[in-house]
Amino acid sequence: MKKLAICALASLAIFALASSAFAQPEAGDVGIFFNAAGTQTSTALAGFAVSNFYVVGFGLGDLSGFEVSVGFGVAGFSVLGRTLPTATALNVCSGDCFIVGLGTCAATGSDPYSLVVYQYGWFGGAVAPNEVTLCIGGTSPSSFNGAPGYSSCLDILKPFGLAEHGNDCRPNGCAVVNPTGPCPVPVGAEELSFGAVKANF
Repeated sequence: MKKLAICALASLAIFALASSAFAQPEAGDVGIFFNAAGTQTSTALAGFAVSNFYVVGFGLGDLSGFEVSVGFGVAGFSVLGRTLPTATALNVCSGDCFIVGLGTCAATGSDPYSLVVYQYGWFGGAVAPNEVTLCIGGTSPSSFNGAPGYSSCLDILKPFGLAEHGNDCRPNGCAVVNPTGPCPVPVGAEELSFGAVKANF
């Protein structure tokens, strides 16, 4: 009986770990992903290579506009293109800041919806850097007190939630280029005790 109880507890622990590793974004969330379906939060990128990432909103219903920014964790990435979701969309911000009116009502329903598609690459050498975090932020000026948000077709303003990364070591609303493992190794970890390093995982 004792062995059965231990097996049951182990199964629950494994299930809990698996559930958190594949956490699903909720309606009204936004995040950065490496696929349009909003499921891939990490990718490998070689030097002199080009790829895409997506700013994805979830369960937005009807959408008339949004405000988000994208932060790169390191300088040196080249942005080759930024594509908005509709031909009539107008961005009144610049660079990696998006204050966008769609110019139409987009019925996004409960599906993942690509707000911005980035084409980017690393041309600073043969090897792209590890552990580059791309994160969602707010805009300036902002209709949401500096947080990201969106507007329904009835002009109701709603703040975005940040999509769960699915890994407690990574910030929500973010994605990672060239991760070195499920959790980044802290700087100076080689000088820490085993217990201190273990506490980071």
